[in-house]
Amino acid sequence: MKSSMKTVFVLLAIVMSFITVQAVWAGSPTNKAEVTIEGKVIAVNRDTGSITVLDLQDSNNEVYGLGSLSYWKNNSVEFPSQHEYVSILAYRCDYPTETDRLVAIDVRVCVCVVSDGLDADYNCTNGIFVCTDATEGVEFIQLRDYDTYIPLWRGCPGR
Repeated sequence: MKSSMKTVFVLLAIVMSFITVQAVWAGSPTNKAEVTIEGKVIAVNRDTGSITVLDLQDSNNEVYGLGSLSYWKNNSVEFPSQHEYVSILAYRCDYPTETDRLVAIDVRVCVCVVSDGLDADYNCTNGIFVCTDATEGVEFIQLRDYDTYIPLWRGCPGR
């Protein structure tokens, strides 16, 4: 009887340690620093579910947590591709064994607005990129709850 009770307590301790480790890895959403990244998508990595954005200061920013392609499709928004301009609200997430990561909260896929009579190439050479929701063609998708940062594509509240 004593050995079975010891086994139960050991198993309970192991389970509780897994729960504690997950909580530590997840971090507290209230301690996350939110940032906005605006720039051109220079790489799309389907394996990691990330995109790399060259921001206006010529820095590369890899942004993770973009959700499933089916979530984007269900919200009638095209997943960003190379050479598109985006504005991403993200939070910095620190991992103990890695460098910090940027995790997307919402994404705006911007449009190029050009002067009359001019054409724009994929770099929007003859125009400017506009990312405001009021502009025709700008696509917006919310990926996470703004308070808890829980992913909305998993069917969580706020969807």
